[in-house]
Amino acid sequence: MFWANFRIGNIEIKEADINRGNRKEWSELHGFDLSGYKLNSRKDQIYRNCVHPETGLHIFNCSKGIVTHKQPILF
Repeated sequence: MFWANFRIGNIEIKEADINRGNRKEWSELHGFDLSGYKLNSRKDQIYRNCVHPETGLHIFNCSKGIVTHKQPILF
């Protein structure tokens, strides 16, 4: 769930389960690799805290009034 001061239309996202996968899969999904960094926090948790790229783009487009496909609006 996301809060916004604009309407966010529905979108169907495939494979949005953040509890499944591994660091390599999450790295490919999000488009960045943390393997070369020495971090004090768990890298898998960093990946899981990221917003799914398609979801983020959809919310951004909704904020700008860009409709990429027919999307029902829920109230």
